[in-house]
Amino acid sequence: MSLRWRLAILLVLCTGLTVGLSWTVARRAALKPLEDDLMRAHVRMTLRIAERVERGADPKRFSEDMDVQIKVRPTPPDEKAGHWLPKRKGGRSVWVRPGADPTAAVDTRAGWVYVKREIDTSAPSRKLAGWLGLLLLAMGGLAVWASGRATAPLEETRAAMARVAAGDLDHRLPEQGPSELRDAARAFNRMADRVTTMLRTQQELMAGISHELRTPLARLRLETEILRDLGASESRLSAMDGDLGELDGLVGDLLEISRLELGAGLGQLQPVDLASLAAEAVRRWPTPEHPVSVVGDAEPVRGDPNRLLRVIGNLIQNAGKYAPTGTAITVALEPGGFAVLDQGPGVPEHELERLFQPFYRGSKSSTHQGKGLGLGLMLVRQIVEAHGGTVTAGNRRSGGLAVRVVLTP
Repeated sequence: MSLRWRLAILLVLCTGLTVGLSWTVARRAALKPLEDDLMRAHVRMTLRIAERVERGADPKRFSEDMDVQIKVRPTPPDEKAGHWLPKRKGGRSVWVRPGADPTAAVDTRAGWVYVKREIDTSAPSRKLAGWLGLLLLAMGGLAVWASGRATAPLEETRAAMARVAAGDLDHRLPEQGPSELRDAARAFNRMADRVTTMLRTQQELMAGISHELRTPLARLRLETEILRDLGASESRLSAMDGDLGELDGLVGDLLEISRLELGAGLGQLQPVDLASLAAEAVRRWPTPEHPVSVVGDAEPVRGDPNRLLRVIGNLIQNAGKYAPTGTAITVALEPGGFAVLDQGPGVPEHELERLFQPFYRGSKSSTHQGKGLGLGLMLVRQIVEAHGGTVTAGNRRSGGLAVRVVLTP
């Protein structure tokens, strides 16, 4: 339950307690004594009327003069027929029935004299209860409104934190309202400024380093070509080429990640044919040790074709690193996305989510430990999430790993 509704319920309970206490005090201190006084006055009047009727006075005359209803009956009141209360007044047996149209009955030699008065002794209590009920409803509505107003700054702060966490590093809280709220907003904005500065400095440094590494890598490639022309060992040069290719891929991944984190965002979104994109990825990133096929059909999706091409290529390369030599890799097109399937050893269930973390390359017991630098799948997730999609990994029942990408059509 949210803080707003907890506060509203607490205010309603406090209001209800206050109204209940007010009702109890008013009932006991004023209303009940008033009802009792009215009933006692009615009993005294009934006794006087009963004495005169006993002496032979006509009851009808009293009914007209005193605006009451008088009846003489031979039987006493029936307790089961109403809330009659027995009393004794002036040596006589008196029964009273309070409430609307209070009635009193007195035992006389002429019979039981019943006197009913057209007055409701409980009306003040009912009216007060009604007004207090309306007050409770009004205060309840006011409590809900007040709790919403009181917690609005917290909700605004929560929304601001969520926006900053989602990557909107420029969002800030307005420094307005009471001094406590201004101080809190100012503190939040200072914290956001510091975090933003630190993150951007780190990302700019990473982007700068990644960019600058390209130059010495190009020189090293040139040196290997020179050494090859001079007759250096071909096996050694091939190993150097592999290392340079891996470093070049790492630098490319770091540069792409830095661009995304710095807000470079996606290119122009357009309808993308996933089948053509998958075929281009297979051509551009070949895996000589594994046959790669594209199967299935998929509807066009909106996205950045260059970034999505990088996603498919990274997934194919990742499958090629860990699948046994000669096994097939499949790019299965599906409605709203695709999946890359391999026939490798799979991944322990508790490590599946960690596949997309930076520099994660599987458990130490993996026979493929050490292949790659663990940035390819992280880049895949960043690109897919930038498209508003999701990427998940799971083990196949037939063996191997399935990495599934779901995009918005």
